[in-house]
Amino acid sequence: MKRKIRQFLIVVSGKCNCRYTDGLAPCANAVFDAASNGVIPSFSESWFGSICYTLQLYFDFSGYSDMALGLAKVFNIQFPFNFNSPYKATSIIDFWRRWHITLSDFLRNYLYVPLGGNRSGVLLRYRNLLLVMLIRGLWHGANWTYVLWGALHGVYLVVNHIWRSFYNEKKLTFCTKKAYLILSWMLTILCVILAWVLFRSSNLKVALIIYKSMLCFYDISVSPTLVGILPNLSFINYKGFFANQLFYFWDFLPCMIVAIFICLGFPNVKSIFKNYLDSQENSHPKDIGDSSVLAFSWGPSKIYALLMCIMTLWIMVALLSQRKIDFLYFNF
Repeated sequence: MKRKIRQFLIVVSGKCNCRYTDGLAPCANAVFDAASNGVIPSFSESWFGSICYTLQLYFDFSGYSDMALGLAKVFNIQFPFNFNSPYKATSIIDFWRRWHITLSDFLRNYLYVPLGGNRSGVLLRYRNLLLVMLIRGLWHGANWTYVLWGALHGVYLVVNHIWRSFYNEKKLTFCTKKAYLILSWMLTILCVILAWVLFRSSNLKVALIIYKSMLCFYDISVSPTLVGILPNLSFINYKGFFANQLFYFWDFLPCMIVAIFICLGFPNVKSIFKNYLDSQENSHPKDIGDSSVLAFSWGPSKIYALLMCIMTLWIMVALLSQRKIDFLYFNF
């Protein structure tokens, strides 16, 4: 029986080719590997590759953090929550309160506070922030790209704190506050994507190539169908949005759209399990809280059992496929 099930899964994996089991990594790898080999990606290729890596890193980190929490819970061990939907952050300060929370707490308690924290004046506070972020970068590896990634986020944090010292939220109306939050989120996620380029690059030369391409230092890629419509300018490349054909656009686009939708539209594990865990830890039930997560709130039901079976089957199909699946945090 087991042999028949295994044969069935191998057939299924061969039919579907598991194209979307790790649909983000091929695009990101193709762009960064090309840059490391001296190939200059087009404007569109560099941006799509960077966004795909941003999403790949998110799901890698989120997935293994959630698995650690779940496995610990099986043995009745309570681990602290480590990942709180960081791509929903509306500032870099908010981002670092959501991303790798345990490391942030460790660096705050054992490095930032002993250095003086924010008790020694504004300038020393900014110095402490920069030092902590440099150490955070070195924690990931002895490479200049990690050091500069940490330094860049340190600069982000300093600028964010300076802005907050001038910004007065109380003066905003409801509509302007909503618009401000949307613009803040867009600027935050843009800064995060740009910083991840350094994090992913094998060396500074690769990062510089990607940055130049993203900022149109080489040219602007447009579709060949626009020939005759746009003026024939030297900085416009009419070979297409994906001129180097580093990846097949339709292979990764569905996975990318779904990933973005999950990042921004779905509650995280903490929100889904909040009511269930609260009812376990307390004798009286808590309020439902945020109505947006009500439909996703976990409970021992047939629907969740069916979903778990489907996910387990999909994972088995992915593992039996011949396609290599990268796990980024093996590098750290």
